[in-house]
Amino acid sequence: LDDGRQVIHRSPADAVTLLPFERIDTDRLAPHIGEVLLPLTPDNVTAIRLRLWPEIIEGAYYHYSHGLKHHDGNCQRIAHGHRSRIEIYRNGERDLLLEGAWAARWHDIYIGSREDLVEASSGKHHYHYTASQGEYDLVLPAERCYLIDTDSTVENLAAHIADLLGKQNPDDDIRVDAYEGVGKGAVGIST
Repeated sequence: LDDGRQVIHRSPADAVTLLPFERIDTDRLAPHIGEVLLPLTPDNVTAIRLRLWPEIIEGAYYHYSHGLKHHDGNCQRIAHGHRSRIEIYRNGERDLLLEGAWAARWHDIYIGSREDLVEASSGKHHYHYTASQGEYDLVLPAERCYLIDTDSTVENLAAHIADLLGKQNPDDDIRVDAYEGVGKGAVGIST
């Protein structure tokens, strides 16, 4: 029985890692990564111990997944995700309300390119593309998707938000600092 929340994902086998537990947290994930890596090390390595922790983000952040078909590496995988902070400046001052609104809008969302949307019906979105690592398909409930006109790079996401906010606030100077994980981000400025 399909209740409208079904997710269908097709990709090359090496684009997905199945985990042997239902809930993902650092206590389960760290030893599992060590067990997977140990057979790949030289014989004189007898153990791997990892410590994982989430990035500390003070303030608003968005949590999304996407795929970048033009990327040369693993970012082309159709449903990889990010937990990223966002800073929005209106006339040189941070606007915490706008930051919170965008964080809520992009909480657990799939950001897809219109170019990759092959079907939008029955409350679902079907995305498809071919990249250098293979063919990718993703079907999701439409309410969990956000469409943009470009690829969903962090540069384009910052520009997208700045453009929309600039249109909504034509008398204000808008600057968006969008991040993608640790140490990577982009700036979008309304025109």
